[in-house]
Amino acid sequence: MGEFDDYPATKMTADAAEDNYDFLHGAVGTAHYLLQYRRQNPLVVTHLEQLVDGLEQKAVPVGATALKWDFMKSEAGESNINISLSHGMSGIAVLLSKMVGARIAVEKSTDLLQKTIHYLLSQEVDPQKYVSCFPSRSLESDKRYYYSRLSWCYGDLGVALALYYAGVTLRAENWRRKAIDILIYNSTRKDLRANSVHDAGICHGASGIAHIFQRMYIETKLPVFREAAVYWYGITLDFGNDPEGLAGYVKHQPAVEEPVASTDFLEGISGIGLSLIHAISDIPPTWDECLFIS
Repeated sequence: MGEFDDYPATKMTADAAEDNYDFLHGAVGTAHYLLQYRRQNPLVVTHLEQLVDGLEQKAVPVGATALKWDFMKSEAGESNINISLSHGMSGIAVLLSKMVGARIAVEKSTDLLQKTIHYLLSQEVDPQKYVSCFPSRSLESDKRYYYSRLSWCYGDLGVALALYYAGVTLRAENWRRKAIDILIYNSTRKDLRANSVHDAGICHGASGIAHIFQRMYIETKLPVFREAAVYWYGITLDFGNDPEGLAGYVKHQPAVEEPVASTDFLEGISGIGLSLIHAISDIPPTWDECLFIS
């Protein structure tokens, strides 16, 4: 893969230069791919160190102990600071945890990680008022609506994963405990409509929720997470009864009236199938690292 790695490394650098630190569509996701090849290709480490340098340069300080990245401005140029796992700062936090674990720019990655977590924690809202513990975007980006859906892509589950793995990496037990508390609260969120759960896909559907709770059961051995996983696996099976679907599954697309069947990983039956295999296997999955779940 050596020669091929030149392309994603170049693309990662170009995305970072344009402030595109998105996990699914930008530099953070590419960096995560390249991390897997750091031992085979020494030049990869240089590119990753440069990415950390870029993150440091583009970071916006918030007081003395926190920072943020404004890399998802609206078309009007307004601030749109995203804190989600799929597109925002939670994804950056997990990548930085992995950088520290891989011993890449350790001192700088550690400093950025600590300040990123401090910012994420500053975004907490009252779940009794807003249903979720965190908004999808930062408090200053959306002053009207702090609710967030229950899913892998947006909301509390992704923020909790970022806190948990940062806590494990830096041995910060208070962060790890905070992540567990957030997840325990979210295990009580079971109303499909209230939590915007409309299908079974991994990205924003029931199988992704189930998989995260099952993974956290493996990590913590807390029965509450196993119970939550079983509930959401049940919902996943309930969704698999559409005659227009593949294996009974269709994906929800608000702008499309007709059901949409999909084989893909994020929204279709490939991802649902992998999650269901995880539900009945005693072997912890390794594939979910590609989603920052492990």
